[in-house]
Amino acid sequence: MQLRSRHYLLLLGSLFVLSNCELPESPDFKTDQRVDIPLMQSRELKFLGGANALIDTTKSGIDTLLSVDPNGLVSLSFDESFDFGDLTDAVPDVTVDPTSVNAEVGPLSLNDFASDTGPDGLGKANFQQLTGVNPALVPAGSFLPAGGSPNPVNINLATDYFVSATITSGGISVTLTNRLGFNLSSVTMALKSGATAVGNINFTNLLHNTQQTSTLTIPAGTVLQSLNVDVSIAWGNQNTQAQPDELVVQNVSGQALVASEVVAAVGPQSFETAGEVVVAEDQFLFTQPTDYIEVESGTIDIARIANNMGLGIETFTLSFPSILRAPYGVGDSLVITFAGATALTAGREILNYQVSLANTRIIAPNNEVRYSVAATTEDMRQGAGSNPATIRATDNVFASVGITGLAIRQATGVIVSRTVDLNDDAAGSAPGVDLFNDEEANLIEVGGLEDFSDKLEGLEFTDASFSVAYTSNIGVPAKVVGAFVGSTPGGERFYLRGLAGGALEVPSTFTHSFTADGVPVPNSNLIQFDLTPSPDGNLIQDEVVFDRNNSTITDFLNKLPNEIRFVGVAMINPDNQRGIINKPVRFDPFIAVNIPLALRTLTAANYQDTMKMDLSGTLPEPEDDLQLNAGTLIIDYENRLPLEIGLDLRFLDENFAIVTQAPLPTEADFVIQAAPVDANGFVSGARIGALTINLSKAQLDQLNRTRHLGLEAHINSSGNQEVRVRATDGITVAIRARFSTGMTVN
Repeated sequence: MQLRSRHYLLLLGSLFVLSNCELPESPDFKTDQRVDIPLMQSRELKFLGGANALIDTTKSGIDTLLSVDPNGLVSLSFDESFDFGDLTDAVPDVTVDPTSVNAEVGPLSLNDFASDTGPDGLGKANFQQLTGVNPALVPAGSFLPAGGSPNPVNINLATDYFVSATITSGGISVTLTNRLGFNLSSVTMALKSGATAVGNINFTNLLHNTQQTSTLTIPAGTVLQSLNVDVSIAWGNQNTQAQPDELVVQNVSGQALVASEVVAAVGPQSFETAGEVVVAEDQFLFTQPTDYIEVESGTIDIARIANNMGLGIETFTLSFPSILRAPYGVGDSLVITFAGATALTAGREILNYQVSLANTRIIAPNNEVRYSVAATTEDMRQGAGSNPATIRATDNVFASVGITGLAIRQATGVIVSRTVDLNDDAAGSAPGVDLFNDEEANLIEVGGLEDFSDKLEGLEFTDASFSVAYTSNIGVPAKVVGAFVGSTPGGERFYLRGLAGGALEVPSTFTHSFTADGVPVPNSNLIQFDLTPSPDGNLIQDEVVFDRNNSTITDFLNKLPNEIRFVGVAMINPDNQRGIINKPVRFDPFIAVNIPLALRTLTAANYQDTMKMDLSGTLPEPEDDLQLNAGTLIIDYENRLPLEIGLDLRFLDENFAIVTQAPLPTEADFVIQAAPVDANGFVSGARIGALTINLSKAQLDQLNRTRHLGLEAHINSSGNQEVRVRATDGITVAIRARFSTGMTVN
């Protein structure tokens, strides 16, 4: 009997049988034996997991991408923050046109004409001049017959404050004191400018030792100078009451007397004016009384302020009721005052005077910053010795006023529509931003998805989503328009698009240009989405979700990109609505990709695995006496996956070459039926069964060369419908062989 030294498992079993049997007398006989050998112990294969999983996530590196929801649904998910840099350009760049303030003194008020109005007044005439009677003839108590002045008596007025004036309106009041010693029935006074009569002033019943004032209206255009009066008196029969004395012109004063030009020592002149500084409308509109901009920095620049008058300005106040300091109440308007050390003395000029606008609010209805000017001139009446000055109504204080360097902290109103780049144009590169310039595009590198793809070719996710969660304080509507492009390690590129006719589709009228390797990206490869405005300019959180109902995200993610690139712009307030914007402008997007293992297979998805299985010491070779006459592979399974699995077994030698396979290439797969699923696509039970595979004699003779077992699964969703995979879903498989052996004994 020819027998090799190796100890086969089957041979040992056969010898055991022979030792207990009576041998026949014939010298040659055959013996048969049936033996079961486990080729693979019961093995549970989770859909996802470690080494004993259909997809070994620990090797592929996608374990960090997995998440499980409360229902046990497994998802591939990853997220990445995008840094869009500084969106300062979203804040309106408010500019204000400079203006010239020309504050004219305007009509000049004349009140006081003289510094001294004491007992002797401004001028006087004595008893004899006015009556023609020797006063010695009429002592006190004497009878004075009725009479009148034989001739008018001229009195020059001592008006040391006044030299001349061109009158616009008003009048002059003259006060007389009667010290003549008797009562006057009338006084006629002709007011004269030099030799020119201006008009008559009449007094009646001017009693002895009393005063009386009467006013003369001065015709407009009258030039007054060298004031004097011609005086005539009349009286009735009476006894004198005192020694004869004088008629005194006690005082001359203006009564609402206004002049266009004077040479005089005038009292304080108050004048005011108002105007607007225009805020440019190209970036911000104040459309309601409550609209404002809050200033982070900036200045009111008074490039030049000059007193072009012949007298000093004691106080000069420039007020901006449209510019408020904190706490921004009605009484908190910005006021700039020149007084004291900064008073605008006659002829003084101040250059480059600046006032900070930091922390102010500017309220500019109709985009006009209102201002007002109030000024009071010095009092030139300093008593005897005052120096009259020439003053004209057109004399002015001139100021060149501008609001410059405005940096806005907050703006409430209409931020005029603008487009802000979300990516920077790299220095030295071609104009515009390019998706494949790493210095310009935002880049997400996605590790692990390509490994998933390698494990399950042909798998189609059906419920993938891509969301842009963001933190933002943009208080006006904003729209992001850009390009998301995915790439695979093989170099395939594909764009995420909005579905035609949907809200995410970019219209053909959009004109901003992006490039990919220098070639313009067509609008059909772009996508857009709206940002929710913050109601009060504070930070809010929201998200935009791209799903199969509004975008091509399913196709995009089914290609399993290993990187995603983005370039885009933000269209701020495209419809010019009212709102609020704060600096710094925050838009911090957070990209989240979620791929629930809700899937289907339009063509079978393939899974492959190889395990060590050395049958060299277990099965006989063809030349051995012990022969395998028949063989069957039995695959026991409990399928808890919502997937139908077609199995191919490949028996491989030490070089991983195929020794034999089951089924043969001409035969159909061995199919493990999918587990039953409920209405939501989740597994609702287990599918338990066994597959029996008969091996030919030729296959049996080669099995002992097996060193490895290759397992290939062709996976289909149940009925090609959408199914969902839980973390606990899996399949348990055991493989055993049943051999019939025969041996010839000589």
